[in-house]
Amino acid sequence: MSEKTLDNLIKTLKVEAIEAAEKEAAIIREAAEKEAQDLLKNAQTERKQILDAAEEEARSTVEKGKSALRQAARDVNISLKNEIVQLLKSVLEDNVEKSITPGLLKTAMTKVVENIGSDIELKLTADLKEGLADYVQRELQISEEHITVFNETSLKKSLSITKKGKGWSYEVSSATVTELLGMHLNNEWTKLLKSDVRE
Repeated sequence: MSEKTLDNLIKTLKVEAIEAAEKEAAIIREAAEKEAQDLLKNAQTERKQILDAAEEEARSTVEKGKSALRQAARDVNISLKNEIVQLLKSVLEDNVEKSITPGLLKTAMTKVVENIGSDIELKLTADLKEGLADYVQRELQISEEHITVFNETSLKKSLSITKKGKGWSYEVSSATVTELLGMHLNNEWTKLLKSDVRE
């Protein structure tokens, strides 16, 4: 072999080696690019999933917060309405208590006795017994045997009327008047509190 042939052979081997290396490098580069694209695609998909999950969690948290605020507002509203109704009942009770006078009890007792007739048992506090019992006897001109009057220490600024033989009694007191008015007014107060106040 001549030197020229040897140089050509070396040159050919170099060219073949370089071509093989370039092919191998191209295959490696192509594989690396494909892997990089796959990694990038997977990262983008994962990023989207993470963002979607975060947005959903944020929406859920906001909705739970809104729901909790609505519930708290309802609770405060109900609590406030109940406190206002209790305050109104307390004011009513106080005003009724101040309004129950001997004169009012006389009128109430007279009307009740007029409507239910005789055979009645009256229970009065000691301070009301003398004036009210005499007043009823005079006003209605009913004999003493048809109306029995008792002192009742448990009553306060009130009277109790019982129809003998019928098994029922009626108490005229600030508590009973307040309860009756409260039952009626409670619905009115609730309607008023539920309505929108507009000027």
